[in-house]
Amino acid sequence: EELAPANSTFFAFLVLSTVIATTGLLLNSAATIIGAMVVAPLMGPAISASVGTVLDEPSVRRRGSTLQIAGLVVAIATAALMGWVLQQTVLLPPGLDIRTIPEVAERTSPNVLSLFLALGSGLAGAISIIRGAGSALVGVAIAVALIPPAATAGLGIAFGLPGVFLAGTILVVVNLLSINLSALLLLYGAGFRPLETRDM
Repeated sequence: EELAPANSTFFAFLVLSTVIATTGLLLNSAATIIGAMVVAPLMGPAISASVGTVLDEPSVRRRGSTLQIAGLVVAIATAALMGWVLQQTVLLPPGLDIRTIPEVAERTSPNVLSLFLALGSGLAGAISIIRGAGSALVGVAIAVALIPPAATAGLGIAFGLPGVFLAGTILVVVNLLSINLSALLLLYGAGFRPLETRDM
């Protein structure tokens, strides 16, 4: 339950991380994007949703799932608003085609290998809970799989590019499912069960 932060804290950090990640995408700066991931608070909800599912704790599962979905919708909306506002300024060159930015293109044409980031992140998150290890770096890995694609989808909306929006959204959904499924399977394989089941 403690993994899922308070709503105000969660959304504040999520919006800030999305703003930084969107800036990194537009600057084509991998370092800036990675820096944004340190702020992103997605580790808790992702793992608490899996733990709640395996232990059959509806409130934990529901809160983790809700924060993940609502958070990613907010991230897409934040990037879309930021992209639209920046287009009204001199900070972006007129006629900029974001599809030519390598960091954006990477999120609009992913390959199967991209799945390994999400799968590995979910497994690492589950291991950090099982072993009681630090979760800060795991949280960065989970955020890398989710926030940049969400920001890319938002920029697709801002720049009127349905293909960019669709590709970014699909990557977000696939990575989200992969993170949760891999964590859930590892927790189940490690012997986590509802209390009443273990007592029988």
